[in-house]
Amino acid sequence: MTKHRKICIFAALYANLMQRKPFQQFFKSELVRNSGKLLSANVIAQIVGLLVYPFLARIYTQTDFGVFNLFMSIAGILLTISTAQYQFAIPLCKEEKDSVAVFHVGLFTLVITVAVSCIFLPFSKQIAGLFKTPELARFLWLIPIYVLCCGIWQITNYWYTRLKHFRAISGYQVSQSVLSAAGKLGLGYVPYSGGLIYGGVIAPFLSATSNYIVHRHIMTPLFQFDKKRCKVVARQYRNLPLFSLPRNLVYSLSNSLPVLMLVAAFGLQQVGIWGMAVTLAFTPITVICNSLYQVFFQKISERVNNRQSIASILRRYWIYAVAITALLFVPLYFFLPALTSWLLGGVWEMTGYYIRWMLPWLLLVVLTSPHSYLSDVFFKQKIEFVYEVILIALRFATLYIGIHYNNFILAIAGYCMVSFIVRAGILCWYILIVREYEKSIEE
Repeated sequence: MTKHRKICIFAALYANLMQRKPFQQFFKSELVRNSGKLLSANVIAQIVGLLVYPFLARIYTQTDFGVFNLFMSIAGILLTISTAQYQFAIPLCKEEKDSVAVFHVGLFTLVITVAVSCIFLPFSKQIAGLFKTPELARFLWLIPIYVLCCGIWQITNYWYTRLKHFRAISGYQVSQSVLSAAGKLGLGYVPYSGGLIYGGVIAPFLSATSNYIVHRHIMTPLFQFDKKRCKVVARQYRNLPLFSLPRNLVYSLSNSLPVLMLVAAFGLQQVGIWGMAVTLAFTPITVICNSLYQVFFQKISERVNNRQSIASILRRYWIYAVAITALLFVPLYFFLPALTSWLLGGVWEMTGYYIRWMLPWLLLVVLTSPHSYLSDVFFKQKIEFVYEVILIALRFATLYIGIHYNNFILAIAGYCMVSFIVRAGILCWYILIVREYEKSIEE
């Protein structure tokens, strides 16, 4: 059978499949329409980001990317703490006034976190010394600014999710990506500018500011402050800071472990290559998953509040996600090293091998990340926290083994392997949660 004939047969089968009623209903559903609004904007944002990376890889050194990854790892951990995870309760509240109060509680904890982080700024040189990266010291003053800007958007994002105002979310994501790419590219030609970091900090500030100006009419209810109600909702959703915060803090720290642990042992250059691999692999995956998460969170929360079935929605997503992801990943596996070498330059070829090792793990991320809200919706944060503790322990062990044997590749390969295994366990647990819920509404 010729290659052309195979393609024709595949196209005919695909067209026949798409004409079936279940597929047509799925693609016409509100869930898919809302996801499409976010994904269409995110595709534009990611195309801009990916197009600029070949230039960034040739403007900045691997060491520059190493410093940038270390900065973002530290800032990401603080950002996780900043709102005490109260933003997740905004779509869950049945009444709008409760959502407004939750918004204020999250904003208060954000301001406290930023204020505390400023106390450590006089010790920037000592902090940089812990990672054997003196270059980091001159950028640490930007961390409070970055956390404040991203934290405000983090809370606002869930306010928009509650209102199904996905256009505002899309607008922010596109503008943030474009401004970040432009800033990093432009500042790259300024000697000793630290353009990667400055571009990464300026973009969320400008995007959040412009987003507020355009959509300020939606923010009007948020200016009504009720101190008593804030206390009530803070207690009502205390599981979020008590269990979700430790879980997500461990999750953030777990994802940052390769940078935090390996930079002192193997240097900024090796960490910079790994950071590039993570960026190229996870940026499109994370954007897609976050877009789906926004829509699924609102949709599933609403259905659970009304005691409606959710199994069919999630089952369809998992089936389609496996089919589409496998279709993309299988051919990609064979071309990754050559592709990254051509895209970024020969010195970045190892990036392709690192991404290749991540592919099984990435598949599980696609299946689980859009549904990480399930532990919050069903108040099972304790169990997910246990999963995250197991994951960080296994990751720490594999990275330590790599450091012990002075083998960077061993450390990274082990890190990817245990990430896949634990993610598979989380997927099985999500399926059990859904089954238990379906049984409860049938009784």
